[in-house]
This record gives sequence, C-alpha cells and structure tokens, in this order.
Amino acid sequence: ITTSPVHTVEYYSAIADKLIAAGATEICLKDMAGIGQPALLGKLTKSIKDKHPEIIIQYMEEMPEFAFRMKVKAGLAGYAQVYGKYNTTPYDKLKLDLSYIENYSVWLDIKLMLLTLKILVTPEATEGVDENQTTAAKG
Repeated sequence: ITTSPVHTVEYYSAIADKLIAAGATEICLKDMAGIGQPALLGKLTKSIKDKHPEIIIQYMEEMPEFAFRMKVKAGLAGYAQVYGKYNTTPYDKLKLDLSYIENYSVWLDIKLMLLTLKILVTPEATEGVDENQTTAAKG
C-alpha cells in the first residue's frame, strides 16, 4: 500500500467495497515493501471494519476468541506476522495474536520489528495456501 494524493483511505476503501460487493470474504492489507504509513493502514482497517462488520462477524462465528483480538488496537507487528506464514490458518494466527497481546512489552515490539527484517528476505515466509487448507473464505 502506497500513500500519495491519489492513494488515500477513501481510494483504498472504495477498492475494498468493490471487492466485498463482488463476493470477497476476507481482505488482506499487506505492506511488503514497508512503505505504507501505519496511520493510513490503521484508518483504512477501521474504515473497512466500520462499513463491513460482517467480515469480522464471520471470524467471530468460527472463532469466538476473535472478540478478544478486536479489543486491542492493531500494531505494526505481532507474532502472527513474524512466526506465522502466508499459509498459516486463521485460527493459528489468532492464537499467535492472543499470545502477543498476553505477553506485550516494548522490548517484544522491538524484537518483532527486527525479526520482520529477516522475514523480508526469507522465501519460506510467503508460501501459498494449499487447496485443502482451511481459510476464512472456506471453512
């Protein structure tokens, strides 16, 4: 996600609206290049959640523990981003996020930011989803 006079929260939110209207059941915001602004990503996430709470509800129906995840403000990094992979199941990502929330400290955030650099150069971190794997889109 890049930021420019054209690439605003409204711009990306409109794209999300179109994807959801077309049947998307999950939206993934990625900043693989590390050039996105955390404030923009936070505002965009809030915009999508406010307009489309059904996406969150889907997770809560499948995983009641997801409600705990929603009580915490999103951060720059977390266990799921560092220790999970692209193909980690939503439930396993939730467990990693809850572990992060439970063990939060400034030192942990610094450690996770450093580990994020390692992930940028590790091809295994971008493994795809197996066709038989459970995802939010196919329970």
